[in-house]
Amino acid sequence: MAEIATVLILGAAVIAFVAGRRYQHFVRTVNDTKVARANVRRYGAARWPALRALVVMLACLVVYLFAARAFTG
Repeated sequence: MAEIATVLILGAAVIAFVAGRRYQHFVRTVNDTKVARANVRRYGAARWPALRALVVMLACLVVYLFAARAFTG
């Protein structure tokens, strides 16, 4: 009888350990998802000013190259 109880207790401990690990994984996944969503919003808001700055810099480069007659030979 004691052997059966020992096996059942060990089995329950293994199941509890596995369930605890899965719960930790789930909590980490949820937290990572929340952080990623916050970063997507922040980076999305920063994208347009960066794109605008890129367009202005490219326009300045083209004007400089035409002024230096780099395209006309």
